[in-house]
Amino acid sequence: FCGIIATAGCNDDGRSDDDVGGDTVETEPENGTESTPSEDETVEQSERNELVSVSTEGETVSAFAESTEETVREGTDSRGVIQTAIDHVEDGTVRLNAGTYTIDGKPLVAHSGVTVEGAGPSESILRLADGLHKDADTILFADGGSTTEPGVTIRNLAIDGNEAANREINPYPHMPPASGIIVQGEGVSVTNLRVYDTIRSNVVVEGANSELRELELSNSATDHWIYLADAVSCTVEDVEASGFIRGGGIVFGTSEQTCRDNTVRNVSIENVSAPPHEDTLPADPLSREFPLFVCQFRPVEDAGGNTLTDLEVGAPDGPFNHRILLAQPNATLSEVFFEGPAGYTHNVVQVGAPRETSDVQGAQIKNITLDVTDSGDRPNPAVVGILDSGATLEDIEIQGPVERHEGVSIDGRYRGVRDVRLQDASVDTERAALVADGRENPIAGLVVESFTDVAGSGVETHGDVSFETRDIDQ
Repeated sequence: FCGIIATAGCNDDGRSDDDVGGDTVETEPENGTESTPSEDETVEQSERNELVSVSTEGETVSAFAESTEETVREGTDSRGVIQTAIDHVEDGTVRLNAGTYTIDGKPLVAHSGVTVEGAGPSESILRLADGLHKDADTILFADGGSTTEPGVTIRNLAIDGNEAANREINPYPHMPPASGIIVQGEGVSVTNLRVYDTIRSNVVVEGANSELRELELSNSATDHWIYLADAVSCTVEDVEASGFIRGGGIVFGTSEQTCRDNTVRNVSIENVSAPPHEDTLPADPLSREFPLFVCQFRPVEDAGGNTLTDLEVGAPDGPFNHRILLAQPNATLSEVFFEGPAGYTHNVVQVGAPRETSDVQGAQIKNITLDVTDSGDRPNPAVVGILDSGATLEDIEIQGPVERHEGVSIDGRYRGVRDVRLQDASVDTERAALVADGRENPIAGLVVESFTDVAGSGVETHGDVSFETRDIDQ
C-alpha cells in the first residue's frame, strides 16, 4: 500500500488522488469498441426513472427503463452500459439480471442514492476482464457521498476478480489497484455479496457509518479479505472467508489514515492458504512469512476502539503463519475459537508489537479458546505473547497438550511492560505455562489471577519482574 511505499499523491489502496470519486470515472470505454449512445439509444436525462434493468444476451448488454419501456443504452461494453444505467436513475435502482458482466477498463461507480442489485451471488456476476494484468483496476466503487446524501445500497451480487487471468503484475507493493469493491463516503449498505479471486483486497472499507452484511469472501492474491482502512463507525458482520491471502485476512488500520470504532462480528475463517505468487515465498515453509495474519489490528497512530468478536478460525491448508495481532488501544478481541498450528515465527495471539506506534492501553482480549498443534520440530514462541502495557486478558484457554511451546509470555524485549491483567486462564503445555521476561526492560504491575497450569509445567520469571499472583493452580 501507498502508506508503506510512501508514493506521493497516492492513496493506501494504490489509487492516485485523481482516481478517487465518481467525477473522474468516464462512462465511455477507451478501447473504441463503442461510440457515444445515439439519441435512439438513450432516454433524455429529464426522463430518468426509478428502475433500470440490465440484461446480457451473448455479447450484447442492454439497459432498459421499466416505466417508460425504453432502452437507456445497449452495446458490447458491459461497464459502459451499467455505468450509464447508474447515472440515469439518479435516485433509484439498477437491477442486474442473471448473467456475467465483464468489466474492462475503469471501475463502476455507484453514487449516492442508487441501489445496485442482482438476482443473487450465484446469478449476477461482475467479472474483471482477462488479460488486463498491470492495467487492472477495482471493479466497483460504492460512493455514499456526504452525511447529507442518501447513501448507496449494493446487494445480491458476486464480484469475480479473475486474478488467475491477470497475473502478469509487478511484485508487492507495486501491484495494480485492483480490489473487488471499495466502500467509501457515508452510509453505504452492502448485503449478500460474494467477492473472490481478486488481485488486491476483496473488500476495502473507507468513510463512515457503513454496514456490510452476509459476505462470502475468498482469495486475495496480494492483500486482504477485508481491509478497514480510512473507516470510522462501520459494521461488518456475517462473514465467511477462505483461501489465499498475502497480508492479514481481516485488517484494521493503515498509515496516516483514521480507523476507529469499527465492529466486525460473526466471522468464520477456514482453509487459509498461501498466495499464488510463490516466487515471493522462502523455500522453507517454517520460514514463510505469508500469509502474515488471519486478523490484524495494525499498530498505526490514528486507530483504536475497534472490535472483532464471534470469530471462528479453522486449521489452515498448509504450514505457515496463522495468527492474530492486536496492537491498538481500546480494541476488543472476544469470543474466539482458533484451531491451527502454534506460530511458526510469532505467537498465535500477539498483544502489542515491536513498533513504536504499538499501543494496547485499554485493550480487552476475552473468551479465547486456542486449540493449537505443535509446528515443526523446533521450539517456537509462546502461544500467547504480550509485548505492551495496559491490556486485560480474561477467560483464555490454551488446549493441549502442547509440547514445544510456552503458554503465555510477557515479553520485555522491546519496551517495559506494565499493568497487564491475566485472569481466568487455563494452559496445557509441556513447556512453561507462564513466562515473564524482564531482562531487557522491566515488567511491573502484572496481575495474574485464577490461572490453571494443567500440565504442571510451572511459571518462569527472568530479570526485573514485579507481579501479583492470586489462585495459581499447578
